[in-house]
Amino acid sequence: MSVGPNDVVIFYYSGHGVNLNKGSKWPALVLGGRLLDLDEVKARIKAKNPRFLMVFADACNNLVQVISSFRGTKGMPRAKNYRQLFLNYRGDIMASSSIPGQKSWGNNGEGGFFTQAFLNHLNEELASASTPSWEEIMERAKKPLPTYNSEQPFQHPQYEINIRRVEASLQPSEASIHSSAIPPLAPAIKPPLILPPQIEAEKQSAEPLVAHDDLSIQVLPSSPFHLGDTMRLKVRNGGREKGYLLVWDINSAGQITRIFPNQFDQKHALGAGKTKTIPENAYSGFGFTIVEPVGQSVLVALLVKKHQVQTVLSERFEGLEAPSAAQALQRLRGQLKQKLGENGWLMNTLDYDIVD
Repeated sequence: MSVGPNDVVIFYYSGHGVNLNKGSKWPALVLGGRLLDLDEVKARIKAKNPRFLMVFADACNNLVQVISSFRGTKGMPRAKNYRQLFLNYRGDIMASSSIPGQKSWGNNGEGGFFTQAFLNHLNEELASASTPSWEEIMERAKKPLPTYNSEQPFQHPQYEINIRRVEASLQPSEASIHSSAIPPLAPAIKPPLILPPQIEAEKQSAEPLVAHDDLSIQVLPSSPFHLGDTMRLKVRNGGREKGYLLVWDINSAGQITRIFPNQFDQKHALGAGKTKTIPENAYSGFGFTIVEPVGQSVLVALLVKKHQVQTVLSERFEGLEAPSAAQALQRLRGQLKQKLGENGWLMNTLDYDIVD
């Protein structure tokens, strides 16, 4: 890899790892039937003298004995915050998802727990109105992560940071960023919901289910919401057949935003009698934060057949803006009837209030 003095280099690895008990607290990465030490990765890239270097591994770091034949030789955010983090720092950051002796956890739906936690903290800092700080990001990402495993209830991420703040000496277009499989950051979506906040614990109180036998909506916690609050949704398919769920938010200014499915959660099949929580948990990679405008907003849940999904997803309902939420809802309902017909789909709505 060719690296220039003004390049930002990001090495990211998510997969199997072990600790070879050689005195290093960093894991060895399992790649192509051989082991690659994470600290060796950092040393080799750092020797090329990049402007800024990040080396991250979401991998187990438990101690094992390895036979020598297996061991081998030594991968809405604000634009100004990107520049602050990647062009106004020099140095390097190294991190792994667990300390020596620990396993690292994840699942098929969400990936590595450490990766999702780190991206959440990074996105929060990128969206912040204050000056972003790598020190703040890494300290939050270092917090113990629950594994939901009785033998190891938590994994403890670790990091080392050796950076200094400098004045940017080049225009953003002059810098190149080399990234090894790092996931895309969460984009902001239209008010009143933006990505991604830190999801708060559910409160005991909640809005009652909308009185509809086949499709019901619930918001957590209860309305009204204040600016800056976080919100979760629960939608239940009370019918007898499986369907595919889509959810829109319409704010008090009549702006329509589809909030589900999204790039972080594409699992919108909803079986009969099943409930979907959006987002499911703190590791989902996204969340909903209440922002302006204040007033009465509407959530719209739609349950369609499989053959109708593409018809709905291909439509640009976000263009159906109107002076108020009620008028926008009327336009959305009319467009759905035009595209899907009168029967074969279910829709329900829930009003909620946003106050200062």
